[in-house]
Amino acid sequence: SVYEISDDFQAFPENTSLGPSFYARPDVQAQIQHMASLCDGLQFSSPFLEEKYGHLNPCHSVFMNQAWEEPRPNALVERDRPRIGWTASGGHLNDALELARLIRDAFESLPMLREQFTLCLMTTERIAQVFHDHGISVEHTPTGSFAAYNAFIDSLDGGIAHLQIDDFAQGRSDGKYIEYASHGVPILCHRSGTFQHTIRHLANGLHYRSPQEFCEGLSALVNDAELRAHLRSQALNDLTQTRNHEKAAHHRLSFYQRLLPTLGEPDSGQPPAFEHLIHPIEDELYRLMQEHNENPGPTTMKGFFELSKRFPDAWRVWERLHDIYQRFGLTEHRDLLEQKAATTKTAALERAFANAA
Repeated sequence: SVYEISDDFQAFPENTSLGPSFYARPDVQAQIQHMASLCDGLQFSSPFLEEKYGHLNPCHSVFMNQAWEEPRPNALVERDRPRIGWTASGGHLNDALELARLIRDAFESLPMLREQFTLCLMTTERIAQVFHDHGISVEHTPTGSFAAYNAFIDSLDGGIAHLQIDDFAQGRSDGKYIEYASHGVPILCHRSGTFQHTIRHLANGLHYRSPQEFCEGLSALVNDAELRAHLRSQALNDLTQTRNHEKAAHHRLSFYQRLLPTLGEPDSGQPPAFEHLIHPIEDELYRLMQEHNENPGPTTMKGFFELSKRFPDAWRVWERLHDIYQRFGLTEHRDLLEQKAATTKTAALERAFANAA
């Protein structure tokens, strides 16, 4: 058995759905550490997590996020105003505040910079308003499906990845780099966390730590087309040569093979089988959630309601039903739906941890 720690379970932000209600509980944290210690191996998704929690199991390794498919970069487009983008879900309010201050300060240091590029955001209305409040004009794309997200990344000439100096942010993977690079978009990222291990400044990306370095990096990303092309080329080489699942599989296999002697020989003489468990709700739930994100309507509500009757323990269904009631301004039974979403989520998590124990 191999346990994975892919987020800092001791440092979940309070504005995440599972942070204060679940991961902040001492018994949950103790259970995670106990399970990680009991397993034959422990794996992490970032060097920071290995440094913080490697003591839980002497047999451990780091497996970085990788590109799943061959990169399909967008075509290089010459624009008078390059499009520089940032994406964020609703939980990244503090990131938005820091980034807005950095951009505002850059405009104060280099007044001409304000007119030299278009800042493109794919995020919530609330987070987009943060930039407006700092006097920054943005092109706002609402959050949507993964296909819409890919289309947004395709439209960019450069991307920003900002990190706060807290344990949760520092333990995150450099998935943003993989996503940008897969579309041929050069990155300007905070020089900390996983980015400081994978981004080589002026080679496959740009680093910054101070406001002055951010200002210099943003100006270079906006005004130096040759540099953007160079960063794009090196990042694509990185994905092709090392940061993809085909190349990384050998590293994973060698780690798992180290564990096999501790497991003994299988009775059949055959190697251990891999079983991918798919819940019967998965395909229909995924379809409805996409519809919910893009263009929800009465049929979306009906679909979630039918799923709730078939799978009454599925907390995500109740959560989405509650959300769609809010969107349509429906008040009858809304409190009951909110309560049902909370109780089924708690029960599901307790059930999962009880089974794992």
